[in-house]
Amino acid sequence: MSFTAASYRQRLIRLSVILLAGCLCSGVPAANIIVNGNFSAGNPGFGSDYFYTSNNTTEAEYYIGTNAANFNGGFYALNGPTGNTDPYYIGNGAANVSLIPWYQTVTGASVTGVTVTTNVQSPTFYRFESLVSNLVDPQTYVSPSLYFEINVNNQGWNDFTRTTDTPFQSWGENYVDTYFLTAPTSLAFRLRNFETEYLGNDFALDNIYFGLTTNSPSYTNGETTIFSAGDIANPTYVDPDAVPEIDPAGMGSVLALVTGALGLLERRRLKAS
Repeated sequence: MSFTAASYRQRLIRLSVILLAGCLCSGVPAANIIVNGNFSAGNPGFGSDYFYTSNNTTEAEYYIGTNAANFNGGFYALNGPTGNTDPYYIGNGAANVSLIPWYQTVTGASVTGVTVTTNVQSPTFYRFESLVSNLVDPQTYVSPSLYFEINVNNQGWNDFTRTTDTPFQSWGENYVDTYFLTAPTSLAFRLRNFETEYLGNDFALDNIYFGLTTNSPSYTNGETTIFSAGDIANPTYVDPDAVPEIDPAGMGSVLALVTGALGLLERRRLKAS
């Protein structure tokens, strides 16, 4: 097959357009304001009402480890999200639901850098997300009932996520997107476990994130469904099925650009032939 100078230029332009679209489509995780959200630093950076120990003997105890079965022989030997060397939070859930398994307050530069939305029709979305897992067989033991809550500017706690999906033998993603109408001075997050049954009720937690939606680990391309919590100071929720897919990265415009450019090249090719 022979290539003319014109056909070579067309292929070069086509390749450039595809590469441009690929660069614009790729998401780069960054700027998580949660400290030690993946527990890679071990136990520092957060608080807990549970007791920290490597050998579980009773409820309301936790450990940061890579294998839940080493903490409690009755727990499933769960690997971390990235493999068997990835540490995560391992908790023996308490029947006393007033005990908080995990909490953290963020202030200072991490919060002052948050963008306030001026147009709620096209807001700047922020995502809260985490991975969770049930460590005991739900066919035999009761599953945990996990919720995250948020406290903005010390104004009181609000429910911040729906009932968390806590699958057994795997990780489940839990996230919600929201926006700010007023600049926060502090953001506090905490995990609640509302299951009062002590037999079972055990869980794992990892990869806690709060930051720009498009920088979150779960954001992999330009298309995502926004589970909107609305104004972060007064979050309200809608059924996920009622939330339309949106195009926060403007990928519709990018795809239109690519399609138009390829169409123009095709028309020129036909005219030349």
